[in-house]
Amino acid sequence: MAFTFKVEDGTGFSDSNSYVSVEEADTYLEIDIHEQTWPALDDSVKEKLLAMATREIDQKVVFKGEKTVDESALSFPRSCVKHPDGTPVEVDEIPTAVRQATIELARTLASGPSRDPNATQGLEEIEVDVIRLKFTDGQINSLPATVQRLLRQYGQTQTDKPSFAKIRRS
Repeated sequence: MAFTFKVEDGTGFSDSNSYVSVEEADTYLEIDIHEQTWPALDDSVKEKLLAMATREIDQKVVFKGEKTVDESALSFPRSCVKHPDGTPVEVDEIPTAVRQATIELARTLASGPSRDPNATQGLEEIEVDVIRLKFTDGQINSLPATVQRLLRQYGQTQTDKPSFAKIRRS
């Protein structure tokens, strides 16, 4: 089965797989004078990276509100969600921060996993003689910090580490 790229426009398509078009990603990244990887990629590769980034975001973020279209392939569009300034997100809107987070994650994916800026996030200790790595509890998350910051207002990023609910006594 061939890959078909389809951008969500707020309609709630059942077959969309990206929050962002290649053109929007190109425009967003063209102001970064240090970006060399993205412009060199073929559009078909960019489409796959944007779809992968969208999938990662939808799998790792529990968004506020509710999906406006049950059959929608993606987490957006949503209702009962607010922008950082308190204004409501329109029911057919994909917030700018969600689109930007998708582009930022696609850029990171294009650079390859070895260049992931979070590869050592939470690293507390390293011992070279024996090669020992120790991470701070709860610091493992496969979304770059930039992406997490952009999505913070719209949902809760899930870490790769299981969590447990607090028990309250009455």
